[in-house]
Amino acid sequence: NAIFKILILTHNFDFYRTIGKRLYLDRQCILMTLRNDSREIVLTQGGYLNDIFSHFKKNLSKPKLFVSIIPLVRNLIEYIEGQSSTNYLKLTSCLHLKADTNRIKCTDVLNLIHTSFPTTAAQTITFGAKPIKDFIFDTANVIEQESHLDEILLENKITLSIAIRLKAEEYMLNKIPNSGTIVIISNQTSELLTHFKAINNDKATLEILDRVNLMTPENIHVNAFMYEPIIDMSVNHLINLYKKVKQLT
Repeated sequence: NAIFKILILTHNFDFYRTIGKRLYLDRQCILMTLRNDSREIVLTQGGYLNDIFSHFKKNLSKPKLFVSIIPLVRNLIEYIEGQSSTNYLKLTSCLHLKADTNRIKCTDVLNLIHTSFPTTAAQTITFGAKPIKDFIFDTANVIEQESHLDEILLENKITLSIAIRLKAEEYMLNKIPNSGTIVIISNQTSELLTHFKAINNDKATLEILDRVNLMTPENIHVNAFMYEPIIDMSVNHLINLYKKVKQLT
């Protein structure tokens, strides 16, 4: 319009998507801000105007997307089958350390996705024999080593968040006496941290574990409102936290 121009700034991800769609803006007009390695604020092409689940579901052979779709599929199964569902519990064991976690392989997860979403049946993976926990850590390690990390990619942040929580739980379970007898109903990482604080008061360690609890979401859901906080989280902060958790001994 030759009369005026408008610049809309928002930190609200849902509002960002609404404006982008309802005003029929050209994609080059939709931007996100991030801070580069020189601590400069820069503008980059915006993303995630459409449904992320569909994008992840079409790309199961890509490690980051395969890991990232796990909590989304789990959320949908929760809506359809409930929390007592075998499929829901199996995916929960991919996100938290349970008695069966080390026995679950990537192909088990893929088969569950195929069963739940028949449109994915033709998709295959080359890493099916890999234990899912090891695969999550391997994928997070790849992200950690990337030289030019994309600050916007949601799959980077979801993968790192899952890996951080698993590492933190692995550490705490190894340190808490008789941890196998602890009965956890929900919010496993938080529950384990409560038990861990009862036997360890090391300030540096507790600071790292408290950051795990605060910075990584307990659940990542299908709707934008629930995964907005992880979009706002700096991927570099998550990488730094992942490194610290791995160094816990």
